[in-house]
Amino acid sequence: MTNFIILLLFISSFQFSISNRKQYHYDQKQFEEIIEILKIKFTDELEELISTNYNIEHHNDNPKQSENYESEVDSNDHVDIKLWNKLNEKDMKKMPVIDDYSDEAMAMQWLTWYIPIEQRHSQITTLLNWNYETNITEENQAAMTAQNLIRSPFTRLTLPIAKKFNEHMKYSKDDDLKRIFGRLASGTVSNNNDDVKKSSELHAQMEDIYSTTKVCELN
Repeated sequence: MTNFIILLLFISSFQFSISNRKQYHYDQKQFEEIIEILKIKFTDELEELISTNYNIEHHNDNPKQSENYESEVDSNDHVDIKLWNKLNEKDMKKMPVIDDYSDEAMAMQWLTWYIPIEQRHSQITTLLNWNYETNITEENQAAMTAQNLIRSPFTRLTLPIAKKFNEHMKYSKDDDLKRIFGRLASGTVSNNNDDVKKSSELHAQMEDIYSTTKVCELN
């Protein structure tokens, strides 16, 4: 009976872990699709906007090296968590004032502010999740939880705005903006940091159980 209960718990944790992984990868794919739409629509402008901005904030004594940073370092492999969180905190304060959610130019202006911040958050989260999945430790779990708490204010700020834009962009003739805000408006967020922390810790615990539990054969 005990082994049967353990097996049920393992199956439940497996399902929970798979569900969270699917949601995470779905969110990642959604964001990547948004980037691709914007690249097609505004190639030159977007390439500049979604750069890591590393050379802006990193105090490099070699200007040439700073200018060539993006060609020397793949932003998908190099994630400076401390720097990027600092950049995000600074850039969050620069959100453009919105006085007309039906204005397509204003919607694009808001997206140009939103995309670099979201991309940095996304890459940090990807790195920390990978660190935990490949090395399940309390330290890596704590790092994931801390980052979720850092990211939450940005999501709380932007999700309601994305939903408002989505309501107005439904009537837009620009199909790309319709798709972008339709996807951005599909997210959820908790207004309670305790809930965010508990959810993150539960996710990590389920990942731990799924990845490390040994299932014994039933007698």
